[in-house]
Amino acid sequence: MKLINIISTSLHTVSSALHKKDFNQFFQEYLDGYSKKDKRVIKQAYTKYMEFIGLLPDNRKPTVPTSSTVKTFVDFLSATCKGCGASSTYSRFKKVVAQAVSEGILKNNPCVEAKCHCIGTERVKDILSEHEIHLMLKTCIGSGNTEIRKAFIFS
Repeated sequence: MKLINIISTSLHTVSSALHKKDFNQFFQEYLDGYSKKDKRVIKQAYTKYMEFIGLLPDNRKPTVPTSSTVKTFVDFLSATCKGCGASSTYSRFKKVVAQAVSEGILKNNPCVEAKCHCIGTERVKDILSEHEIHLMLKTCIGSGNTEIRKAFIFS
């Protein structure tokens, strides 16, 4: 019985020691030790997150991100970034959060519910109108292969 108390006390001590480091400090340390090619985007995610935290009132500044904080952060990214910048930045932020969860800094992943997508960047395929197709079919190319021309027009 005494052994169980000692083990549970030591586990509690280790657990409380792990949770003394807040997420913002972990994020900074993660960025400092990061050496892959996307470090620039990780740094941008850190900068945007710190900018977002700075805009919050003092009584709402979290040391640990919650799901509601992350949703608000996604809205902030969508408002401040252009094109797919918000999505790219958020995906790197999720990468850091996942690492924090795996190292025990966060108990659960607050990014599960929040989604961030690129808006307005979908490619639209140009489609020829019926009139344009008839004009291209009537165009004489000379000694060109008509099958290849039809395949080009209708593809």
